[in-house]
Amino acid sequence: FSLYGVDDIMEPDCIARRAAFLQAHPECGLVRSNVWKIYAAAPRRKTRFLNHETASVANIFYEVLRNEISAFPIFFLFRIKDFFQLYPAKKIYPSRYTQDVQVVLPMVYAYPCGYLPECLGTYWHHPNSHSHAARTVQEKLELWRGWEDVWLRVLKEMAMPDTEREQCIDIVRRRFGGVAAFWQLVGHWQKLKTLPPEYVGKQYFIYGAGNEGQ
Repeated sequence: FSLYGVDDIMEPDCIARRAAFLQAHPECGLVRSNVWKIYAAAPRRKTRFLNHETASVANIFYEVLRNEISAFPIFFLFRIKDFFQLYPAKKIYPSRYTQDVQVVLPMVYAYPCGYLPECLGTYWHHPNSHSHAARTVQEKLELWRGWEDVWLRVLKEMAMPDTEREQCIDIVRRRFGGVAAFWQLVGHWQKLKTLPPEYVGKQYFIYGAGNEGQ
């Protein structure tokens, strides 16, 4: 099965190509491909979504955890049997912020993921979609805190050793803490048109995929 949002488009052979891969690789619980990214303001300009390249079969849990590989469901096709091994009650943690993480994160922890380098879908960046409609700094902070809550909740419910769980939770808190600090800095700049003294004269390296790379 696949999950697609209002801003996702499949290539005509997307499902067939991914399904054929899963049939040929029974050890994989899911498969991903690359996708195009298009901004609604410039629909004729296509760029490849920046994601970490891997072998054709790989364990990608920590790449997803660090957002080096996106958890957007447009990238994935999931094997139903393997998914219901993880969710026998057929329920995931409900959140208005995202359903992507609840599906992707447990699957990439439990199973190897296949990889097709071709772009088999398109992610449309709509400025008024739920993920991008936040305009003020406070709205953006609320959105990121909502996403962080989902990541932490899913990790706390996953079956894994406690030591590893704490390490994973620390990775997520550091990741989202850095983004929150960035938006707080933006808010300071918007109000005062200057940087706090402790930020002046330093060099910064901003990293991440998708919105985090802004």
